[in-house]
Amino acid sequence: MERLHETERALHESDLDAHRHADLRRAQVEAANATLLHELYFNGLAATRVEPSRYIRGHMSEHMGAWEAVWLGANPLVVCDVSSHAQAKDYQRREDYVAKFLEHVDWDEIARRYRAVDRM
Repeated sequence: MERLHETERALHESDLDAHRHADLRRAQVEAANATLLHELYFNGLAATRVEPSRYIRGHMSEHMGAWEAVWLGANPLVVCDVSSHAQAKDYQRREDYVAKFLEHVDWDEIARRYRAVDRM
């Protein structure tokens, strides 16, 4: 979040040339995207294992096919940070990290997100 604020402050400088302005706008978009994805990631986790409700399992399977599909158009339902900084400290293998992540997905939050975009 701090990177986003710093970039936005820099965009308000009056002596920016076009190249610097374009670089700062790209940095702003990247920082905003990272902030949003991290919020979706952490808000989608539960402290303990949660089984998907019948509602979310049935609707996701019906409308998207394979259970592994976790996007609905451009609306992220489940966000998993697979960058090395997210898992390297606790897990040597990314597969182990993802398996543990899936055990802690907050399926009630995912159902809330799905309901917000479900038009069926």
